[in-house]
Amino acid sequence: MLNMQRFIVLIALLTPCSLCADPIPSHEIFLSPSMSNVSFSPDGKYISALTREKGIAHLSLINMQTQKRTSILEFGKYDRFEGYDWLDNDTLFLRVYTTNRHRRALLYLTEKNGTVTAKYRTVRSKGYLVSSLPSEPNKVLFARNMFDDAPSNRLYKVTYEELRKGILTKKNEFERKVKNVIHFSYDNNRKELYAVKKLNSDNAIVISRKIKNRWQQLYRIDNNKDTFIPLGLLSETKLAVLTNQKSNTVGLYEFDIPSQKLTSLIYKHQKYDLINASINKNQKISHVTYVENGQQKHHYFTDEIKSYLTELPDLISQKMINIVDISPTGQRVLFTHGSDEPGKFYLYDPEGRSIKFLDSYLPSLNKYELAKTESFKVATNDSQKIEAFLTHPSKIDNQTLIVMPHGGPIGVREYDVFHREIQYLASRGFSILRVNYRGSSGYGRSFLDSGKGQFGQAIEEDISLAVDYVLSKNNFEKLCTYGSSYGGYSAVMLTIKDPQRYHCAIGTFGIYDLPLLFSSSNLKAQPESQKSVSEVVGPYSPDLTNVSPVYLAAKIPVPVLLIAGEKDYVAEIEHTRRLAHTMKLFNKQVETLYYRNTGHGHLNWGWERHQASYIADYLEKTLKLKPISVSKKQKIELAKDMALLADGYRFNNNAPTNEEKAIEYYRKAAEFGHLRSMFNFALLLLDEQQNEGIKWLLEASNNGYSRASYELAHIYKSGEIVNQDHQLALKYFSLADRQGFDARAQLEIAKSHCLGLSVEIDKEKCVTLFDIQQLRKSSDQDLKAKYNSKVNKYRRQLIDEMYFSEPLTQKGLLLMHKILSQDKVHPLTVNIEDETFGIVVRRIFENKLQRISEPFTLQSDTTFSVRFISDWQKEHLPKGKQVIIFAHWTQKDQSGKIIQEEFSSLQGDSSFRWQSGFKVNKELAKNGTVSVKMKDIFNNIIYEKTIKIVKSE
Repeated sequence: MLNMQRFIVLIALLTPCSLCADPIPSHEIFLSPSMSNVSFSPDGKYISALTREKGIAHLSLINMQTQKRTSILEFGKYDRFEGYDWLDNDTLFLRVYTTNRHRRALLYLTEKNGTVTAKYRTVRSKGYLVSSLPSEPNKVLFARNMFDDAPSNRLYKVTYEELRKGILTKKNEFERKVKNVIHFSYDNNRKELYAVKKLNSDNAIVISRKIKNRWQQLYRIDNNKDTFIPLGLLSETKLAVLTNQKSNTVGLYEFDIPSQKLTSLIYKHQKYDLINASINKNQKISHVTYVENGQQKHHYFTDEIKSYLTELPDLISQKMINIVDISPTGQRVLFTHGSDEPGKFYLYDPEGRSIKFLDSYLPSLNKYELAKTESFKVATNDSQKIEAFLTHPSKIDNQTLIVMPHGGPIGVREYDVFHREIQYLASRGFSILRVNYRGSSGYGRSFLDSGKGQFGQAIEEDISLAVDYVLSKNNFEKLCTYGSSYGGYSAVMLTIKDPQRYHCAIGTFGIYDLPLLFSSSNLKAQPESQKSVSEVVGPYSPDLTNVSPVYLAAKIPVPVLLIAGEKDYVAEIEHTRRLAHTMKLFNKQVETLYYRNTGHGHLNWGWERHQASYIADYLEKTLKLKPISVSKKQKIELAKDMALLADGYRFNNNAPTNEEKAIEYYRKAAEFGHLRSMFNFALLLLDEQQNEGIKWLLEASNNGYSRASYELAHIYKSGEIVNQDHQLALKYFSLADRQGFDARAQLEIAKSHCLGLSVEIDKEKCVTLFDIQQLRKSSDQDLKAKYNSKVNKYRRQLIDEMYFSEPLTQKGLLLMHKILSQDKVHPLTVNIEDETFGIVVRRIFENKLQRISEPFTLQSDTTFSVRFISDWQKEHLPKGKQVIIFAHWTQKDQSGKIIQEEFSSLQGDSSFRWQSGFKVNKELAKNGTVSVKMKDIFNNIIYEKTIKIVKSE
């Protein structure tokens, strides 16, 4: 037997001493797995996997002998991993989507002193890998489609180098005879090539194999209404297939290749469709798989697998088990999971009867007690058995049931497995009901067909039966419906059909106008598309309005939240807009959230979190639920959800900009102790509620948030909101610096010591603190982190401002010279000659400086500029040094109030083209003046110019 004691100790070490029943923050559940895409190397020496550490994705190897994990490739922030294949023991073929392109690469592995490194080489060949060729080292089969609008795959046998360089030519073309190929595949064990072809004459699909240089048809599919899935060869003339051509449920049959007919039934379940079958290396069926009560079940034909499953510890065997991969020596990577278990990876050795934990799928959830799901069945009036799943919250219970219809509706189903959204809601006290209504897959053809054309009718009746059953067994105070796609439609229709039962409805990416399905675009108006829609919805008829929420808006009895994506081409946003519009016409309570760059669902975790957080908050507000009592630490974690919502409304990205909503959610997050939200909330308040804004800045600053301290310092420095106070400004700049703010705080401290602002002038601190290059070179990582791209620009901006500060003493001027010497500036007196003042006129090849007369009428955005020749004693300028000129531009209104100003400097030598400019936006245009003043390094004014401007009427 297994070494159980050692195994149990290991699990105990990996499990928290107590599980939390707190609400799960969205960032801990809507995220990519810690481990996925697990595979053995061809020789079984390594386990390869996509892993994540601190949010960064890696392709990693685990040494089977030492168990050492090594990252061989780190992915960028915007890289989307698509998959990889082992070509041989030292080479991998990688697929990544990045910067709107599918990219391919070869990874060449090298091992030295037990450490593996990888060389990344981009593959120029466009297409897909068909197979490695173990019997022909350094070669692969690779295919590409020649024409985008037609099946035209070509197959090539190429070396790795040819693959990398994109050399796909007739010379290395491997197969030329077969035409109209959609896809190639290759069986390395049998050395056989397979092709999937489309026959243009009648749209039939033909699968063939190549034997002795001749193509043999394996089977042909003419009727895509039947399930017909080939699994593999049982003999030279027999094929194992999953099909429902001869039965109501999908069964496993033998298919005779010569006669092209099903010959004998191998296995069929009376109630459920088979979803898979496994053929061993001896071409025998080892087991078949189906889904019962939402979980995968197996029927075994041999004891090969069944025997070792019975030997696994109860901790594993009580969960669903998937074999992820098998090594050449028979070791297996297992994945165990369940409705209350996201999943764990184990390495199992049948020979040594040992098992080792590899990683959790979502380790961030290990500390939480996840909700369990129970399945049940209800009978309909026409003797159908409807399977449903009820998930109860683990501890927190707000006595609210969410009825969640699935999408589709035809050919889709619910499972009793881990579900991020369900666990997120359950952790907040909600019970969730899901129903496999008629039309769902897995229960046979007749059950699936019985859902067709039943929108708003039998489907919703099935769901209501399940709700009746749940309510007979449980006491819920409130009910709400929530679904996506068809589920969004069903969520609204359920409230119309049973107006006394529900308290709210949420529809995401839904369809609400059934006639619109036939005409929403030119594509959907095509006969083929309309035929496809008719098979699911039923034929087009005016009667469809009787089951369309858009035309029944007056009957919607509850508040509704509608969420849609502007780039949704499955359920176009027009459906949601129409429903929202008609509900408003009837004074119904409706709230909308439109995502600009989202299609039929989100493609990144950030917006999944945003939507989940929004829905949870909507349910709490709409149902007037009592806030959940949590610890201070957990409040800060949950506040991140509110901050995420606020960010979505504040920054102009996927969600609509809405300052009022941003303030609402920042306030919630701030009250939960989220420091960044305190800061952002304060900034939004400063325009109209200065005291309240400063109060929240102080709260964030006192709790260590450096950006708040830095902002407070600027408020006291400028004197625009409060009375100017250089002493308080220096206090908060110093605090921000100690709290880890970047070197801009240090530069402001330096400025105070240079100019004597609330402190004595300190020559050493002034010059030393301005020398920020020392930070960049520092071995102290905390100091080095203070240097970034913003700092250099800010340093020069401060220097430019200081030259126009009043007064700049002689002592301060000498300090400025020392600071500027860090920038290779030499102190020389500069004169300006041949100056030209005017506006910049845009030209195709070169901008032109056009002289102007005053008053100048401002009709559009205008850049004022002065161009000149600078003169100095050139023989006094050392080699490698430059001179500098400072400029101060201002725009004032007629009263002399500054509308905008800009400090800048020009640094160069005799070859430099001297020109300074200032842009005035039309929106800021007022009658007044634009002025420029220039100084040299000795603070001498060397040029001044003021011109009157008039705003265009």
